Amino acid sequence: SSIINQDNVDPHHIMSIIDGYRCSQTLFTAVGLKLFDHLTKEELLLEELAN
Repeated sequence: SSIINQDNVDPHHIMSIIDGYRCSQTLFTAVGLKLFDHLTKEELLLEELAN
């Protein structure tokens, strides 16, 4: 087991994990709202899509 201290913690790795989580949650939400189904039917403005 290694000891964790500021010298061996890579913030880039942590941020990469956070970014991956954000992306997956964005896609999960878009699928749940059937956003992609609406986008395949016709071109919509953002305001139209919000309704």
